[in-house]
Amino acid sequence: MIDHIKSVLLTILILTSFVQSGILLYTSPSYEQVLTPDDYSYPHKIVKESFEKQGVHEIAAPSQILIHQNGKHQQIPGNLEKSQIRNLLSNVHLTELTRPQKVTPSNKDWNNLMAKKDGIELRFNNNLSPEIMQAFFTTDLPKPDLRSVSRVWIYQNAAGDQSARFISDETGKTVQYKATLESFADLIKVADKLNAPFLSATLPKKNSGAIPRPLYLPNDPLAVQQLRYPLKKITINDLKLALFPDPNLIEKKLTLDRATMYTDTTRTLQHNTAKNLITYNRPDSTTESEFSLTDQLDLIQQFMRRHEGWTGNFLLDDIENDPDQVTPFFRFRLYTNGLPVFWDGGEKITPATLRLSAVGKGVTSYDRSLFYPALQPDKKATKVSYLPDKKELLAELDRKGISLEKKVTSIYPGYRTDIKDQAVTFIPTWIIQLEDGTRNYVEKRSPGR
Repeated sequence: MIDHIKSVLLTILILTSFVQSGILLYTSPSYEQVLTPDDYSYPHKIVKESFEKQGVHEIAAPSQILIHQNGKHQQIPGNLEKSQIRNLLSNVHLTELTRPQKVTPSNKDWNNLMAKKDGIELRFNNNLSPEIMQAFFTTDLPKPDLRSVSRVWIYQNAAGDQSARFISDETGKTVQYKATLESFADLIKVADKLNAPFLSATLPKKNSGAIPRPLYLPNDPLAVQQLRYPLKKITINDLKLALFPDPNLIEKKLTLDRATMYTDTTRTLQHNTAKNLITYNRPDSTTESEFSLTDQLDLIQQFMRRHEGWTGNFLLDDIENDPDQVTPFFRFRLYTNGLPVFWDGGEKITPATLRLSAVGKGVTSYDRSLFYPALQPDKKATKVSYLPDKKELLAELDRKGISLEKKVTSIYPGYRTDIKDQAVTFIPTWIIQLEDGTRNYVEKRSPGR
């Protein structure tokens, strides 16, 4: 009898459960409705396609990568458009670096490093804050006791032990770490897989004991693609929709010098209609000390990804401190085909540069041009150009009165621009970086020069 009652009660409970499940299934919103309610607002995109940044380490990536093996040198531009380069940078980014100590290597030691030890040398076109190295590697990296970092040289000796030298060309100081980079032997082979050109190390004469600053130049003319891109333009309306939470609250105010300002009383967007530039500002009371440079770069990365602001492969170029602003400005430069682009015209902000600052809840200032080169070049206009070889380049510098010992800090391939008919041509050139912060260009000489 008791067993019979238990069976009846169990049957009732099961039936009740089915009824409740049916009611919930009928009345509950679908999975799709839960994920995409009618009032959800997706971030507005300013362009249909953009260059995808996978992490902060790709923003702070080096502008040049040199592979040293068997006493030979090859340069791999920081070309994030190639999967092999992204894989290399991702692995180097994960390098374990411990036990930093200041060292003063001898000239013989430096020569052995260049001639006898396999290594990966990361070069930055400007002297960057040591904190940026934490952004590229990891926040767990013990910050090098240096005022600035120009190069990072990871190398391996015959026994397989690895070290990394953080070098400041600005101060002549070096900090060395114990390094652990997985698959080191496989990573340096990427230079051969990409047919990277072999370069000759030119060492300007320096004082005894000074850190050598080799210039890596080709013995044969260097083949570089000349590229032509259609110029596209971002509309000011797309920027308003992307940068203001509620476009309905925006007021339009006219200002002087052919500039229009938009504001929602908290944020401002100034549109320079003469030069097609915008300046966006959002006040934030957070102090700089509460956020590291890595934190600020992460905020910039989130901001740019939300509205597809990376209209190309931009890498951190420099950090500018402004006495009128609590946080620094981060300047980013466009890289195409793995080479830096320098825009003609001398403007601080061009289609090849972006400038942002961030702290607290996000980006506090954002300067950019409304114009940008399309992500894909005109294939019919692409052709190979040849930059002067080492002998011709040095002869041209001598003709210009530019001394390697006294004036030059670095030489590397890049692009200058020429705009015509709503398109921009990227012309291959040698970038000559000078001690006073200025640049010079040397490229293929035209007939008759």
